[in-house]
Amino acid sequence: MHRLYFKSKLELVTNCAWTKSGSNSSTGSKTTTSDGGNGENASSSIVFLDALEKEIANEKKERGGEKEEENDEVDEINEEFADRVLISRLSLSLSSSSSLGGAGGGGGGGGGEQRRNEHQLNQKSKFRYLLETFHRADEELRKSTLAQFANERDAKDKFDLLMQEVKKLCVSYGGLVLNPDEEIRGTREEPGMFPISEWEEEYGVNEFSYRLYTGEMSQMYLDAFCKKFGEEEPDLLDAIFLHERQWTFTREKSLPTEPFLVHGMSILADFDPFLRAMFMLAANPIAAARLIKHPLWMPKNRNAQIFPTLPPHVMMIPNFNANARTSDGYVLGKDFEECSILGPLFALSPMYSRVPVMNMLSQRREPNVFPALFPSVDLGSKDLKVSVRERDNAHATIWMHMARVYEGLHAILKTLLKHGGPTRDGVLKWIFLNLHVNKKRSQQEQQLSWFENCSDGYFVNFCETMLRLSLPFTDVLNGKGKHLPKIKAEYTLSKSCGITDYKDCTRLGMTESEAEQCYNSGEFELEEGGDANASSWGFVCECFFATHRAMHLGIIACINAQEERQRHTIRRYAERVNELEEEIQSLPGNDPRRHEFVVQLGQLRMKKDAYIQQTMLCDATLMDPRVVSDSFAFYRLTCVWLLNEARSGGGDQTSPAIPTTTTTQLPDEASKAFRAIPEEIVEDTLDYLVYVMCTKSSSHSLIENEILTEVVDFLVLFSGASEHIKNPYLRCKFVSVIHSFLPDYSGSDKLGRVMFETNASAFQFLIPNLLKLFADAEQAVGPYEKFNVRKEIGDICEYLWAIPEYRNGWKIFSETKWRFYAKFVDMLINDAVHSLGEAMEKLPQIREREALMGDEAQWNQLTDEQRDDHESRYESSERELRSDLFFAKQNIEMMAYTSKEIATPFLRPEIIKRVADMLNYFLSHLAGPERRKLKVKNPEKYKFDPKELLTKIVTVYLNLYKNESIINEGADKMDTGAEKTLAEAISEDGRSYKDEVFTMAIDVLSKHFLLSPTEIEIFQKLQKAAKKAADDAVDLEADLGEIPDEFQDPLMCTLMKDPVIVPITKNVCDRATIERHLLSNETCPFSRQPLKVEDLKSDVELKRRIEEWVMEQKKRAKKSYYNVRS
Repeated sequence: MHRLYFKSKLELVTNCAWTKSGSNSSTGSKTTTSDGGNGENASSSIVFLDALEKEIANEKKERGGEKEEENDEVDEINEEFADRVLISRLSLSLSSSSSLGGAGGGGGGGGGEQRRNEHQLNQKSKFRYLLETFHRADEELRKSTLAQFANERDAKDKFDLLMQEVKKLCVSYGGLVLNPDEEIRGTREEPGMFPISEWEEEYGVNEFSYRLYTGEMSQMYLDAFCKKFGEEEPDLLDAIFLHERQWTFTREKSLPTEPFLVHGMSILADFDPFLRAMFMLAANPIAAARLIKHPLWMPKNRNAQIFPTLPPHVMMIPNFNANARTSDGYVLGKDFEECSILGPLFALSPMYSRVPVMNMLSQRREPNVFPALFPSVDLGSKDLKVSVRERDNAHATIWMHMARVYEGLHAILKTLLKHGGPTRDGVLKWIFLNLHVNKKRSQQEQQLSWFENCSDGYFVNFCETMLRLSLPFTDVLNGKGKHLPKIKAEYTLSKSCGITDYKDCTRLGMTESEAEQCYNSGEFELEEGGDANASSWGFVCECFFATHRAMHLGIIACINAQEERQRHTIRRYAERVNELEEEIQSLPGNDPRRHEFVVQLGQLRMKKDAYIQQTMLCDATLMDPRVVSDSFAFYRLTCVWLLNEARSGGGDQTSPAIPTTTTTQLPDEASKAFRAIPEEIVEDTLDYLVYVMCTKSSSHSLIENEILTEVVDFLVLFSGASEHIKNPYLRCKFVSVIHSFLPDYSGSDKLGRVMFETNASAFQFLIPNLLKLFADAEQAVGPYEKFNVRKEIGDICEYLWAIPEYRNGWKIFSETKWRFYAKFVDMLINDAVHSLGEAMEKLPQIREREALMGDEAQWNQLTDEQRDDHESRYESSERELRSDLFFAKQNIEMMAYTSKEIATPFLRPEIIKRVADMLNYFLSHLAGPERRKLKVKNPEKYKFDPKELLTKIVTVYLNLYKNESIINEGADKMDTGAEKTLAEAISEDGRSYKDEVFTMAIDVLSKHFLLSPTEIEIFQKLQKAAKKAADDAVDLEADLGEIPDEFQDPLMCTLMKDPVIVPITKNVCDRATIERHLLSNETCPFSRQPLKVEDLKSDVELKRRIEEWVMEQKKRAKKSYYNVRS
């Protein structure tokens, strides 16, 4: 009974029969199909083994005694017989095969059965047959129970042993049929042990990866295959796994059936089998070890199957070098993406490339993502609109598909890394080589070359994979801060640093020569006795910096390119399209240029549409909630690490450093290790924070739920850390990030409160650091950057002034750092004078051009070139005017709200004259006779409100005048020396002060109810005081007569009131004059050598002589006056 059961199961598993009775007579079951199902759905019949039947019969005859009709039965179904069955099945040729037919009977079978068998063998190779047999045997093993053998343990054990042997044989013969050595495997003309079909010859050894990708090979078979040949025949395993065509997602020849190119797949295609297959390889340590040894793991040659010839337009690119390689001989960016084993998997993305020529390849991926997800978008239309619903649906679809890509790629690399040893090192080298062969990806789009850089989609996937590898040490807030000490800044200047491009990078506080000296000296190398490999630094350290470099080349580069596209590129193409359309419309129908222009217009529209698609798909990819969450968590870790590194001072960090909330400022000096940190790490952190805050997307909800204490500490403390971050442009970026948290810009009140209203460090250090940056921007950055950063500082300060904690801290800072604050006020005045002065000059110019353009007769007399010139200048003046008025208004508003409670700095001797001159100048333009020249059409277009400006100017007058008593009380404390009242300073302005201008201003303020009657009354008192001071000054000048040279200030030629000695040159100047000079220029005006206020020495003797001389002159003038009267 058991013999018959064994026979039926072996027939079922091997899909073969060797007796005419077949499986039907043995078990009463239906005909078994090739896939283990039953005959009702059969696609092919059980194969009848004629040769084996004859062998069995002959063996029986040789032993003798059996009847002829029983000669086809075997004595015992055991492991040896199973081997004979498999050999007989694998030895079948197309011409000698026969089938077991239910109705046809006989060994030879009918012609129809013969053809069906031939089709079956043609479609199923021997290796595929072995895989199916292996899986059927495994299925029988799992279903085997003791009850099936009448509880006979021996019978069950024999059956299990039989199935185990079948599995082993399938593995053994699998290696034989795949052996790439033709002497063993043979060819179609000269077959080896088994015949070879056309299909098998065309696939060759590549069939192993093909069956893996199609899902026909299980993890169990792969493990068994690797274990057997890895232990017994490692050379054969190497020959199969390291074959040049293995794992390339292609086959030797292009076949019409079953095309299998992942290169042509988009994320809407079925790419999961490829990810699953690669994960299966990664999961097996033997396969993984050979995978990283494959020539295409880190390729040095272009895959001719992918790029047999280069497109002609590529060959015409200037300076194009198709054979470009790294110094180690590895292929660069695009070749690495297309030719490496993992490259095509990492290229699965909806994003197009930043290089236009590469988009031609990207858009060949099917199904095409953009038209599939944005079906209603008409790219040719001038007014492109996408509904919120369609956009959200498209984004959700992209995120869903990309989640599978991210999960698959992360699982592959993580599994490979877990094997450790050479496999782990091979993965790290692959990661570092990815960074090196794409080192130019951070360049601007116009500078990118095709083959030197992989696609954006590839590198965004690479970034997300690296971010996920970093997750185990990213969350420092949930007990994982112990990993922070493992991240060492010294790694970036070590000779064992895997990121070779860090060697020549810009660093936070080191010059190029200092970094080179440190590198060559080996100062930052590991201690002697450590492992010489790069892995000695530890995976956490290497992964942290590799992820940073990946983000720099990937997501950050895409963000910068996206900003450039949205701000300039698309708009520029749209303008060119409009101009060309107008040009075509203006041409007569028979103009020969018309056809040429139409062709150019079509090309421009295609480029514009490509950029629009690129932008929309890039937005969808970068705003993926998981990508945003992982990126933000990583950069939050960076903030914590940088704070920890700065506070440690380069000391021992072997103990866990769990971040804690602190309100301590950073050390005055930065450690050498901190100064060695690549500048791009800080810059990328800031760029990403700005991007997330300015997108105003669902990413805000993700960030709002995060703990941002460390991020705020990082922004606040480093914004004023000039010793830690030498680059002023970089420190100005801190302002942009802080500015992005303002509710008016972020759109999130919650984020604004977290940033500004709950953080102790911000309460204590934010205002001082912002004002220091305001001052540092004067000399450190260019004019555009200076006004931009000061504009953002102005916005932040205006917001903070309304919060009592900041307002009180601001007051304390102005008192304790009064000398610096005076410098800040001086710069504020400079900006206001420059901005509003420029605006006052442009307004009359715009008024004149508006009058000219409005006079049709005069306008028509001008030539086309003259009209174009006027229009161009008019548009330029409008842009500049809007900018000037904005900055002027912001600066005056800051003076208005701060001077109400912080008036002392404005009325210091070195400042008060400048304040008065500024106020008088603006008052004369806004309220005096000159104001008529400022009238323009549509002032709202420039946000020009002269009444509002006048009110702010007068408010500053009033604030200072009302607080003058407080100023005098604080004079002794600040050691300011001689005093000058506001009224006196106003009256001394010989350029702009006129009493009648004050009168006109009062009339305007009263007429339009711009100030209350009480405020107007106070302003009238100031007018009278200024008038009296002016009259007194005239009298004093007459009384003093000619001033002796030794009493005159050499810079201003005025009488000195508080003479001081300049120690460098021994010149004597008035204190107010020289200190006013030093506010903006800390050099000696006579020698240009460095000079500080502290260096000045009071000339007490000269001051006494001046005072005596003044008193003497007044007495003499008074005596002369009475003599005249008498």
